Amino acid sequence: MAPPHQRLDADDLRVLLTHDSDAFNRWDAAQRLAQQAVLGALQQQVPLHLDVATIDALRSVLRHGGLDPALKAQILT
Repeated sequence: MAPPHQRLDADDLRVLLTHDSDAFNRWDAAQRLAQQAVLGALQQQVPLHLDVATIDALRSVLRHGGLDPALKAQILT
């Protein structure tokens, strides 16, 4: 059985990225979303494409007034 954090789908990860109070969880969610997108594009042999929901979640990170700019940079890296 996979650990709970590995069973999160893209919707769950976007919620964590947008709303979690723990900085590491936000960063980890962004990394997992990016990994899913890259691996999906490679497996399907198509150009990398981020869906609108993921772009909106990343945009929310940039617009969040309470997040440290360094954290924003790490999340988006």
